[in-house]
Amino acid sequence: MPIYEYNCKKCDHHFEVLIRKESDLPGNCPECGALKPAKAFSSFAVAEPQVKTMAHCQGCPSGTPSCASGGCPYNG
Repeated sequence: MPIYEYNCKKCDHHFEVLIRKESDLPGNCPECGALKPAKAFSSFAVAEPQVKTMAHCQGCPSGTPSCASGGCPYNG
């Protein structure tokens, strides 16, 4: 379900609304009551998967004290 951001033209209040159905669209500003708040442009977040490297390995569960030898099975 999308979350949309809005800005009030009258009081410049910024707010978010979870839109499940058309009746959820905001008719007025929750701060001042002004009609028809403007839909704001918003950014979205993108997360990249983290890759384990030898620098992250503090000692492997396989019993090797470190990954310095390069044989760690957890070093992808």
